[in-house]
Amino acid sequence: MRGWRHRFALRTCTLTALLALCAASAAPSAHAAGPLGIAAVSSGSANPPAFVPDWNGHTDSSVIEYRVVARSLVDVVLIDSRGVTRARLDHGIRDAGTHQTWWDGRDSAGNVLPPGTYRVRVAAKPLAPATAMPVTTSSVSPASDPTQPGSAGAGAIATVAGTTDVAIALESPGVALRAVRLSRGSIGRSARTSVTRASFDLTTAASVSAAIVDSSGHVQRTLHASALPAGHQTLTWNGLNAAGKPLADGSYALLVAASGGARPTQTLRVPLRVDRTAPALTASKRVRAAATSRAVSIPVVVKLGEASALRFAVGRKTISVDKPAGTHTIKLQAGALGIVPHARASVYRIALTATDATGNARRNVIVAVVPAVRAPKPVVTPPRIPTTGNPPPQGPPAASGMRWPVDGVITAPFGEVRPGHIHSGIDIGAPNGSTIIPAAAGTVSYVGPMSGYGNLVILDHPNGVQTYYAHMSRFGRYVVGDRVIGLNEIGYVGCTGNCSGPHLHFEVRVNQKAQNPRVYLPAR
Repeated sequence: MRGWRHRFALRTCTLTALLALCAASAAPSAHAAGPLGIAAVSSGSANPPAFVPDWNGHTDSSVIEYRVVARSLVDVVLIDSRGVTRARLDHGIRDAGTHQTWWDGRDSAGNVLPPGTYRVRVAAKPLAPATAMPVTTSSVSPASDPTQPGSAGAGAIATVAGTTDVAIALESPGVALRAVRLSRGSIGRSARTSVTRASFDLTTAASVSAAIVDSSGHVQRTLHASALPAGHQTLTWNGLNAAGKPLADGSYALLVAASGGARPTQTLRVPLRVDRTAPALTASKRVRAAATSRAVSIPVVVKLGEASALRFAVGRKTISVDKPAGTHTIKLQAGALGIVPHARASVYRIALTATDATGNARRNVIVAVVPAVRAPKPVVTPPRIPTTGNPPPQGPPAASGMRWPVDGVITAPFGEVRPGHIHSGIDIGAPNGSTIIPAAAGTVSYVGPMSGYGNLVILDHPNGVQTYYAHMSRFGRYVVGDRVIGLNEIGYVGCTGNCSGPHLHFEVRVNQKAQNPRVYLPAR
């Protein structure tokens, strides 16, 4: 009996102890539980939550707003999808309240980040513990309320370090306005330069506005203001303002803006220039040429107000050269203008035109005086017929009274069959520049270039006879209509036209029919 009571009492004591232990663990205790905490940063947001970085329009950044509960050290960083910190956006001590920072889509090095989702992390660490705040809970009885005097414990809420993340997305442009290209960057006064065309491409249909603005940003002419389909587009501007009057010379810009509904607007700017003023040009009015028996050089001093293309012309023959702004001395090799040495002084009028990059031109006239040049008396050696490689002449001897026009070796006979034709004369090989004399007295009927003959002189003789002298390097002093006699030079051996080396192509024609020149030349 006693043993049973003893066991019952022991079990009752154990149960009571367990209940007391459970009650003790359930009741709040100032020692067992630390004070409750509230994060120093309470919220964060981004406006807008997505944007296009580095956009040539609006909405190319986002404003991050966050609220600090108590005075704290705040650090705001940008984190990519891999958890790597890419930039620090804000750092410093902030008082309790709402604060802002912003992000333009770039990393700490200033590079635009690729499209994707990023996180802005706001971390705040309080500088001092906040004043304890009583905990009020309606479900707690006064006996166990830790905020009441005599309660089991006194609970309090303190400000602790905390973080909050804000998601921001970088987007690609909804409307792609590809580079604007101009057919010319300057508007001039000539018909060729009075219009420029702007072309661009749209990846999607968009509302497009295009305008010409001056350096102050004022719109001078609206070129387009309506929707355009996707694809290649072209706009034209003729240099006039909205009132139809020419704009003054100066710098302008073409602005093209494209917007695809709710998508952001993209704006591209292309510089333009209006220049209708001809370049300033000052040139020598009268110059004296330097002449020798072989060539004429004409020095011309030209002063330019801007870079221009210079064109010197005598008749249809021209010399062109590009020069920058400034003063230049240009030595014209007058042979290209058809100015050759003469036995008497002569005067030429050279037309000079300066054209700038916009096509504006200014003209001037230069008077060139070419002094007389006395050609050295040619040393004429008796012509000879080589004995090697030349067949003896056929027909009567030189009854015609002709002589060899140049001292040399026959390199191609009369009648030689060539691709597409038969050789109508003989080729006499001689050094370049050798003097050519008339085969017989006659009248000059042609001086100038002719097809495959190159530089050619034709002499008319009695009874329908003509002699041809081809491939000359340059002519003598005779012109059409001159009477040629004796040993005066009519030109010099060269290799112009269809030619493979310096030689004289000599022909004899009777009533326009080619004859073998060997019949008319003396044998030696």
